[in-house]
Amino acid sequence: METELIGERRLIENEQEVQNDNEQNEDLCSSPLLDYSRDSDVSTETDISLDFKASLKTILNIYSDQSGSFNNITTGLSIMFALGTITGILMPKNPDLPHAAYRLLSSVIGYIYFVSWSVSFYPQLITNHEKKSIEGLSTDASILAVLNYTCYTIYNAFFFWDETIRQEYRDRNGEDSKITVQSNDVAFSIHALVLNMFLIAQIVRYGGFKDQPVSRITFLIVAAVLALSVGYIFCIYAFSWLWIDFLYFMATVKLVLTILTYFPQLLLNFQRRSTDGWNVWNVIFDCTGGLMSMLQLVLDSVDLRDLRHGLLGNVPKLILSCITLLFDGAFFLQHHFYQGLDCDEGEDGHESTDYNLLLNDQHDQSASSRRSDDMTEFV
Repeated sequence: METELIGERRLIENEQEVQNDNEQNEDLCSSPLLDYSRDSDVSTETDISLDFKASLKTILNIYSDQSGSFNNITTGLSIMFALGTITGILMPKNPDLPHAAYRLLSSVIGYIYFVSWSVSFYPQLITNHEKKSIEGLSTDASILAVLNYTCYTIYNAFFFWDETIRQEYRDRNGEDSKITVQSNDVAFSIHALVLNMFLIAQIVRYGGFKDQPVSRITFLIVAAVLALSVGYIFCIYAFSWLWIDFLYFMATVKLVLTILTYFPQLLLNFQRRSTDGWNVWNVIFDCTGGLMSMLQLVLDSVDLRDLRHGLLGNVPKLILSCITLLFDGAFFLQHHFYQGLDCDEGEDGHESTDYNLLLNDQHDQSASSRRSDDMTEFV
């Protein structure tokens, strides 16, 4: 009997100990210090998320700004140079360049131009998305740009990856001659082609082809390029023409299309007497990319100690840089000239706008009073 009582007491004591432990754990879990720690963690995560969103919004505001302010240009270019430098350090270097130290510099310069030209497509996409419209953007220029970068992608990709093409180049120019097409050239052309396809998708989504139909001249240009390409490929198989000549044909078409792609936008800006809706950052990044591309090509040729073959071995890149700088200068002049006109018109029309608003308010008040008089007579 005593043994049973002792066992029951021990059981009761154990249950009380377990209950006390549970109460202590509950007090610990509900302690103000732990609650503060949890709240602090949630607050930290929220702050990080808000800071990231704020930083992203600030960057987007820089590249969607069309005023061309000095601070925005400086900040935007600094971001681009930083991205290009980091990418150039991390990406593979050109093994054909003889000096190891210069390989790094060439890679950095190359990817600065790659980032510049690649980023140049994003401001227009951002502007179109914010405005839900492609007003100010030439649909003809967008169609020609897709065809343009298709040709450029074919040229760069085959020269960089296809050993048959590389051997044909060495057979024609000598075994010691080096091909100056680099990985950043291939990456840029593919990236540009994809982004221009996104631009076409925006034009379709926002009804751009209805408001601004593609011209007959653009249709003829596209049809002519396709017909000539198919004819050239037929001659390769029928008459044993070389593929390297087809790539030079693609390069020639790309250069012609580059010139033709600039003209529709220049003409549209001239007809509208405005560059509103067409983002000026396109020109800023395009011009920077042209300068860096030319610099890399010249320095690579010097490092190879073959200035003639180095430059002539990548003629499209050389001519493309020169054409880019020429037309970018024209776009800069258009933008600043028409922006000045918009400011003058805004200042001249300020008083008349306020006067018209006043007249409209008076007209609304008189119409309202007439309606109330009519209702009184009806009653």
